[in-house]
Amino acid sequence: MSIAAKIRLRKLATLQAASAVAVAAREQADAAEQARRAERLAQPFDQDTLAPVASIDPANANAASADVSPATSLRQRKLARLEIDEHGAQGLAPDRSRSGEGATEYELLLAALGEDEAALKSLQGTERKEEAKRHMISKYDAHVDATLEASVDSGKAVQDEIVAMMMIWRFDIGDFERGLDIAEHMLRHGLRLPAIKNFVRTPATIICENVAEAGLRADGVSKDFDVAILHRAAQLTADFDMPDQVRAKMAKATALHLLRGAEAADSDDEAVKAGKPAAARRTALDLLRRALELDKNSGVKKNIERVESWLKKHVITLDADSKADTDAAADAGNAADDSPKD
Repeated sequence: MSIAAKIRLRKLATLQAASAVAVAAREQADAAEQARRAERLAQPFDQDTLAPVASIDPANANAASADVSPATSLRQRKLARLEIDEHGAQGLAPDRSRSGEGATEYELLLAALGEDEAALKSLQGTERKEEAKRHMISKYDAHVDATLEASVDSGKAVQDEIVAMMMIWRFDIGDFERGLDIAEHMLRHGLRLPAIKNFVRTPATIICENVAEAGLRADGVSKDFDVAILHRAAQLTADFDMPDQVRAKMAKATALHLLRGAEAADSDDEAVKAGKPAAARRTALDLLRRALELDKNSGVKKNIERVESWLKKHVITLDADSKADTDAAADAGNAADDSPKD
């Protein structure tokens, strides 16, 4: 599915969700107001009717901060779209405007991101950080959706640290499909990485390495990883300069998951008959050799030996069987030609 189609579906889903939430919120507010009126009517006139200020539970602070009303979400979408339409440019994205309603809204959202990043630094466990990001990220979805949607429609963009950081967060929480949608936008328009994190590597390097390392980690614990995600990340970053070691990681990760798929297909008679396991291993072997060319310390020599051994054993057998079938068919044809004619 194209990024434009994905954006249209997300926009429709967002509007439907916002409408449903708005209706539910109005019904809840009406019910609460009726309850308050009934309570006030039941109280004596000399009773203090002011409710105490609720204390804030630090454990729920992030949960409270991440709730975004439908109105706020739609406002973010409108202003993000306005910024692109008025100040965006095709090709290399210019800096954002520093004045106007859109700039103010962006600065407020950027300040919220700074607070969230500070909160994340107080967490030591990687899993806890990922869990926090999964909740915090919804705060920025409307802005990101509108920015990508406007860019696809107009072909223009502006520099945007929030969008760039959300790409990193999407990778961190394992949402690689969405992260690569943002990555495509960033690379197409030359967006910089967020200054808040003081990144040294280029966007293309971070995109390629994040996805490759995720694939390697998955293989390390015997888990599948979508090869299409690895292919897409490699294609998006193919024309950008980066260290050879990073490209070697991508080649190795892709090869290892092709091999996982080939091993799974070994038990599928139809796949074996079609030659799919062998074809996958040939492609994997090319990638493993490429990884070794790029980085002699990539740790793929044993993998290369195993794949070469499998191919020598199985492909020759397959070729021999295929030749035997061909010879048998030829003999049958010759016998038919030699038979007496009526």
